Amino acid sequence: MPAFRLPAVSLHDVRELSGAAIAIALVSFADMSVLSRAFALRGSYTVSGPLSAS
Repeated sequence: MPAFRLPAVSLHDVRELSGAAIAIALVSFADMSVLSRAFALRGSYTVSGPLSAS
């Protein structure tokens, strides 16, 4: 097996990928929010938190 090492990432790479990474994080957050509400509805639970609608 090859030795473990961190990949060389330039600042240009980080800037180029940061937009896509933020978009993926937002979509993932929205997906988990909807999924938690669906499971809560199916299991007769309530979802509460700072971002939940009343």
